[in-house]
Amino acid sequence: SGISEVMNNNKVILFPNPAVDFIAMALVNNQNLKGSVGVYSMVGEKLMEYAGIKNNKLKIDLTTLPVGGYFIKYDDGEGVSVKKFFKAN
Repeated sequence: SGISEVMNNNKVILFPNPAVDFIAMALVNNQNLKGSVGVYSMVGEKLMEYAGIKNNKLKIDLTTLPVGGYFIKYDDGEGVSVKKFFKAN
């Protein structure tokens, strides 16, 4: 048997989207983020990872990323949320 991930995409808010220099992530219920966040390319390559998050907003620096589409994956241990965002210039 395998491990199944529970998807909960209604939990996470990303703003602004499209983003230029940074994107912020928060939970809709204003609770603290906990767990890990990964930023991935459109082909699934992990570009950044943040672990041990314990505040209610995470600001992610996008200045090193080229213009294009990306995914953010948030895993709080109870479920996984995946959101798409676009980096503009």
